[in-house]
Amino acid sequence: MIMKKVVFLFTAILCFITQQSFSIDKKKPTGTKTVPITNISKMIINTDVIVVPRNQPSDNITLEGSQDLLGQVSVEQQGETVVIGAPKKANPKNKVVVYVPAPGLRSIEINSSAKLLSHWIIDNPSLSILVNGNCHVNIKSTGFVNVVENDAYEMEYYVNQIQLTPIVGGDR
Repeated sequence: MIMKKVVFLFTAILCFITQQSFSIDKKKPTGTKTVPITNISKMIINTDVIVVPRNQPSDNITLEGSQDLLGQVSVEQQGETVVIGAPKKANPKNKVVVYVPAPGLRSIEINSSAKLLSHWIIDNPSLSILVNGNCHVNIKSTGFVNVVENDAYEMEYYVNQIQLTPIVGGDR
């Protein structure tokens, strides 16, 4: 009987300690960083981030993620080209989201395991994507998207084209 009480008490204490350790908020503080840009037509992605093109014209690129990772990701403009990178020892591990204005963007080069995702349909007449890394690309566009892969990588892709039929006159 005493042994049962000891086992029960030990189990209750263990459950309490486990519950307390998991209830501590271990989330790192998040934040944003804004980088001013002007007239970009090409983007080069050299680190593992999530890049989201947006239709809204903007003079800024916005980064969101944990504060320690935001400091490691760099955004530099060289003419009409924007380069997104990080030092070799830093690895954002796709935990930083980079929002990029899509109007005027004609070329994207991915040299990392980045993710290129469009949450919205990009209104861009022509976009060329060069894949030089083990990346994930999911783009929705009203225009032509040309994806070119490096011979060192295999690519699996799906095209979902929606044909819109205009309604001309008549009753609805």
